[in-house]
Amino acid sequence: MNLEPKLASIIKELPNAVMAGDSVKLGNVRVAADEALGDVREFVQAAQQQQMQTVITKLNQDQALTTDEAAVVEDFFVGDAEAYMKAENNVEEWKTELKRLHGVVRTLTQRFQANPNDIKMLHELGASLQDLSQTSISLMFFLQAKDRIDQFKLYQGRLTSSGDMCKEERQGLSQSLMAMLTSSDF
Repeated sequence: MNLEPKLASIIKELPNAVMAGDSVKLGNVRVAADEALGDVREFVQAAQQQQMQTVITKLNQDQALTTDEAAVVEDFFVGDAEAYMKAENNVEEWKTELKRLHGVVRTLTQRFQANPNDIKMLHELGASLQDLSQTSISLMFFLQAKDRIDQFKLYQGRLTSSGDMCKEERQGLSQSLMAMLTSSDF
């Protein structure tokens, strides 16, 4: 994990790529950001390894978790999503843009139905659909983070009460945590 050099590269290269309007440079920054994100996830796994092993052991022994242990599980499952939702500030803009694009695509669809061979209109339709796709991805990622947090909140109260979780559920949670601890995709 070489996180610091990746972060230094991102900090140095992002302003240059944006100012120059250079798609190749911006693509390189994106790759570096994706790699750095993977490193951050590995750091989180390593930092929580010992605490998670304790939690996994207790779950395998069919024991209820303490409030602190449940908080560790929460952070492990949804800490990244909570941080993302807190930091993200474009959600309303994405919703507004998708509403606008809905109208544009509806209008261009009518034009397409009237004249499917209008090349200029087809280019406009393609550009609008591309914009719609990219904006949808951003909003979808945000909503998936929200959904993950909401799902966890439904489950969260059951972590500390020994009567609410059966042995199979504790073992299933233990297996999920172990898989997340050892996964490079987490």
